[in-house]
Amino acid sequence: MAVHESLLAAGLITGSVVGGQLFQHYSMQSAYWFCTLLLMIAVSVQITLSLRIKREKIR
Repeated sequence: MAVHESLLAAGLITGSVVGGQLFQHYSMQSAYWFCTLLLMIAVSVQITLSLRIKREKIR
């Protein structure tokens, strides 16, 4: 549980820092696009993994 909590805290801090840097040096729109890009990557990884697991169960 401690590892889980530390990962959540690290993600919170890292996300705030990266988002703040993008906002400060570029614009709020670039921060939103970066978040959208990360979300799309995460969704594609989840779809790929779920399809792979489903294929393994069929065999």
